[in-house]
Amino acid sequence: MPNQNPRKRPGTPDLSRQERRVSALAEQDPFRFATSTAAEIAELTSTSEATVARAARKLGFSGTKEMKASCAARVDSSQSLGAVIRTRLESLPSGAFAPEQDTSHTVASAVLTSAADLLIRLNDTLEPALISHTAEAFVSARRVNVYGLGTAYRIAQYFCLELERVGVDALPLTGATHTAADSIPRIGPEDELVILAPLLIFPAVEHFTEIALERARSVTVISQDRLPQSLTDRVQHIQLPSTTAGAASESVTAWALCDVLIAEIARRNPERAIETRNYVQQLRERFSAY
Repeated sequence: MPNQNPRKRPGTPDLSRQERRVSALAEQDPFRFATSTAAEIAELTSTSEATVARAARKLGFSGTKEMKASCAARVDSSQSLGAVIRTRLESLPSGAFAPEQDTSHTVASAVLTSAADLLIRLNDTLEPALISHTAEAFVSARRVNVYGLGTAYRIAQYFCLELERVGVDALPLTGATHTAADSIPRIGPEDELVILAPLLIFPAVEHFTEIALERARSVTVISQDRLPQSLTDRVQHIQLPSTTAGAASESVTAWALCDVLIAEIARRNPERAIETRNYVQQLRERFSAY
């Protein structure tokens, strides 16, 4: 069983400068390494497929395929639900675990401080022109489809509800592999598509996006992850700040960005937003009468 850490093993020859670039990619971005072909790894590292294979063998693997599998295992272990909560717990101050003490205030302070820091960094990095362009595209679209998996789908549902309340037709989508096939036909040529992947752009999300690009007018990806090569220059990317080693989750900035876009849409057409919300309120009152 190969070592899951793609570093040179004792007794193996020293790596050349090109081979070190291959090893560095696997070490620093195991997700990208695991989900790229040998040709893509070679392009990312400015080497060749032969160099990638040679580096893998020097590191103790049977070849590129086994080294990719090792990187995939590292990603699976680091991004599991247990690993994520473990990372957040490790970011809490040591006093939060004092025995026989009520440390709820310490925990709340750490999480809320982390969340506030994320929101400040989001504000510092958001490009006003990008938000304006995105809001304009949503308003002019036939419909805005919002895709997400897991927690991201819950955020997609919220986003669609709020879009509807400012007069923009919206539909939440989800699904991977075969179930994703049911979502694709719902996307029309005059539709905007939003991909919500707050933490990572997993292969299932990447594949969905690639196919959806054949149908949607344009696609916006919201994620702290960098775009995979297959999507570069094909989608609009709104990058969220990294949540590495923080006590707050990546969902904080995703929810906040949804609210930013809703506010910008409402600002552009306040009459439409107010009229739609007033109508919803009237319907609520009618239902409350029963």
